[in-house]
Amino acid sequence: MLKFQLFVDIPLFRQTADQCSSPSANRSEAEASCYNGEVFTVYAIYNKKHKKIYIGQSEDYMRRIKEHNDPTNTKHRFTKKFDGEWKLIYKEEFISRIEALKREKQLKSYQGRQFIKNKIINIPL
Repeated sequence: MLKFQLFVDIPLFRQTADQCSSPSANRSEAEASCYNGEVFTVYAIYNKKHKKIYIGQSEDYMRRIKEHNDPTNTKHRFTKKFDGEWKLIYKEEFISRIEALKREKQLKSYQGRQFIKNKIINIPL
């Protein structure tokens, strides 16, 4: 049985260290486009028992998925409502949190959810 994991390599604009510290640059734009080694992951998890999808983003998505599956964790209100295991079905990696948040918002839209649902059809859960 095949396990599905999709890794999307999205090239993002990266600035040099000189450009990042440029006083004329908009600070938030410079910070967003300066790669400092952090990777932010937008992920979708699926609960087969309740046929529910959760889309989120994190700097440490593996820890977050463990938290979603921990019944004693009180942080995640949506996933806590549904018993059963939450499994990773999709992820994308970004070098800035701003880009990850933008993509998370896109995936939470109607078209984004349809995109994720089409992925579920092809996954042997």
